[in-house]
Amino acid sequence: MLYFILRPLTRFALKAYFRRITINGLENLPLDSPVLLCSNHPTGFIEPCLLACFLPRTLHFLVRGDLFEKPVLSKILISTNQIPIYRFRDGYGKLRNNRKVMNISYEKLAEGKAILIFPEASTTEVKHLRPVKKGAARMALETLELQSDKNLTIVPIGINYSGPNRWRSYVNINIGDPIHPEVVEDQKEMPRAIKDLTVTIEKKLSDLLLVLNDNVAQESLNTVLDLGQWDIPVKTGLRVKHNEPEKFIQERDLSLKLNEDVDFDGVEEARPDLHKFDPKPVSFGELLFGALIFIPVCLFLLLNALPVIIGIKIRNKYVRENEFIASIAIAASLGAYMILFTLIFIILLFVVGWWAFLMFLLPYLGLIGLKGRDYLKNIQYRLKLKSKLGQSKMSKIYDNGIRIVQKIQQNSL
Repeated sequence: MLYFILRPLTRFALKAYFRRITINGLENLPLDSPVLLCSNHPTGFIEPCLLACFLPRTLHFLVRGDLFEKPVLSKILISTNQIPIYRFRDGYGKLRNNRKVMNISYEKLAEGKAILIFPEASTTEVKHLRPVKKGAARMALETLELQSDKNLTIVPIGINYSGPNRWRSYVNINIGDPIHPEVVEDQKEMPRAIKDLTVTIEKKLSDLLLVLNDNVAQESLNTVLDLGQWDIPVKTGLRVKHNEPEKFIQERDLSLKLNEDVDFDGVEEARPDLHKFDPKPVSFGELLFGALIFIPVCLFLLLNALPVIIGIKIRNKYVRENEFIASIAIAASLGAYMILFTLIFIILLFVVGWWAFLMFLLPYLGLIGLKGRDYLKNIQYRLKLKSKLGQSKMSKIYDNGIRIVQKIQQNSL
């Protein structure tokens, strides 16, 4: 029940956090048969939220079993379709519970439902795939062993963030070609079949993500990807976009061809804001439009600001791990929004009657305000750059950045 209440609310929160959400390959997702979704896992819990909110399937999730030890939290997790899975660090006694967990998963798949699993089995904020464990393959093959008549499909999903902890960044979700595991007739062949299927899942999933080559630092790859935004910019979108793979194709190509750290001479003056660098002069029309929308944008944002401020305060106080910075900020802001919205709505209902229902426009106005805010920030940043560097210097920096990107694409570094 709670799953279906939180789903639309979380959609708004994610649209507020990301300036653009793109889903490629949705046609690869079966709509009415059992499916095991295998995704990479670079953040605390943004991946399951994205997939639960924007895929046309009700999902069940395998999550860390230690989270279920607190009774209140356990009830919340169960009501949002989450299933505990225990790890070695949780102790041998808890590991024995995994057989029960697996039986629950088999039953869900036998009923034609969709289960999301993170085969890396841990969370690390990187853009490439880490080694895949055997759990997903074992679950798929053991399900087929029990339910051989089921048309079980494994679907790899690669989630690519421009910067998961960067507010108003973008995310590309790639749904890959389905994998159709086959029943293993001879039990002696099961270990080899699990190993082979794990290799297949790893290969398919890796193809949907960026690559970090051996001689390249993560920071160098991130900088190149920021420069790539100058070549193919990502605009703000209020709606989720489908089948726009151009940005991922470009970034995948850059990551594959970047075989050594790059000398970023010529673009240093644009740091640390490479991702938003825009050398175009600000036109009179842009200034005029910015002036017209300034007050409405400020008003729309102000009306929605308090829960976000609370979420940021909670994140700053309690979060130390990079992987959970964005997750906790979004969750805390959404929780604060729900509480404050409900309280104010009840008060207004007694004070102004049915006019209180106009409050339901607030989230939509907030999204419009964010789109306007992105527009105004772009103008502000360009004016600031021009004042600091001058138009000719901005153009020179831009040309240098594009030249670096083109050299990588030609693999001529």
